[in-house]
Amino acid sequence: MPAMAIDRRELLIGAAAALMTVRTAPSLAAASEPARFASAFAGEASGYGVGLIGGDLGIARTIAMPARCHDIAVRPGSREAVVFARRPGRFAVRFDLDGRAGPLELGAEENRHFFGHGVYTADGRLMLSSENDIAGGAGVIGIRDATGGYRPIGSMPTGGTGPHDIALLSDGRTLIVANGGIETDPNGRTDIAVSQMRSSLTAIDLASGALIDRQELKPDWRLLSIRHLAVAAEDSVVFGCQWHGAMTEHPPLVGITRVGAAPRMLDCPAMVTRRMRGYVGSVAVDSSGTLASASSPKGGLVAHWDIASGRFLGTSELADVCGLTGTGRAREILLTSGAGVTRRTMPDGDAATISPPEAHADLHFDNHIVWLGGAT
Repeated sequence: MPAMAIDRRELLIGAAAALMTVRTAPSLAAASEPARFASAFAGEASGYGVGLIGGDLGIARTIAMPARCHDIAVRPGSREAVVFARRPGRFAVRFDLDGRAGPLELGAEENRHFFGHGVYTADGRLMLSSENDIAGGAGVIGIRDATGGYRPIGSMPTGGTGPHDIALLSDGRTLIVANGGIETDPNGRTDIAVSQMRSSLTAIDLASGALIDRQELKPDWRLLSIRHLAVAAEDSVVFGCQWHGAMTEHPPLVGITRVGAAPRMLDCPAMVTRRMRGYVGSVAVDSSGTLASASSPKGGLVAHWDIASGRFLGTSELADVCGLTGTGRAREILLTSGAGVTRRTMPDGDAATISPPEAHADLHFDNHIVWLGGAT
């Protein structure tokens, strides 16, 4: 079945409402309540699920999932969220953060699969997800009505192939897409035609579906796949890449840009870049929007930068680390690992202070963690 055209009336209504209710941080919990976080996991005995993590970094509750999941989108102004299957997944699951309603599985449309990420419009009315049009091999943004049982109401092109992470800018109508540039086999995780990859960052106007900006890295870095991104202060966009060239080469893996500007790779010591082994698994910005962090599970480290100056701040060491999120506290990042460890870190100068670990021996956290709001 061909990709649905955008229902212009519904999309314009949603985008207009979003402009009136732009949010800059989660607002799910009162400041006096403990912070909570959420991450997909695989359990030794419990199988796959989503874990809700308290401010003390203990597991508050788990929600069973049908298979391995990836990232989570939290609906503004509500107590619900959606977790997306790991690419090339055919399902997403809406769940209630307080356990008052059972999970609702959302199947991918015919000839589509999810790429593991999504975001809501700021008014919470629409859910947007990165998807693959399998027949055409093109990236699309799927649009669902969150007020109407998450029924699909349209789609729009991403301006690239293999879209992964997506995020909204502060105006509530500009969507940033990390197009990895590689087509994925829908029956597995095999990448197709890597030698022809063409990665990009694109900006899409939600009200019209128009592509308003498209950025590519310089030719020497053509085999860098842009995968993850985070929005910093003043709508700077931090992005992380994965290298598909020879492992004897060590290109920069983390950059920063703005709509209408040229992307700039952040300076990083050669030793740290080599340790990252061509792979960034997640990027995050702290709650003040001034600190950028990028994880490398292959290197067992998280690298940190001051966004305003571009200065490298040091690393936090944690085996198999991948999940990153701000915590509501300026200059603090929460880390999770595939070994079930959670840690807080606050980079300072050329080093990074890190809290004692909280270990969950029976859980293996997946690639991403999200902050649900509240005080830390």
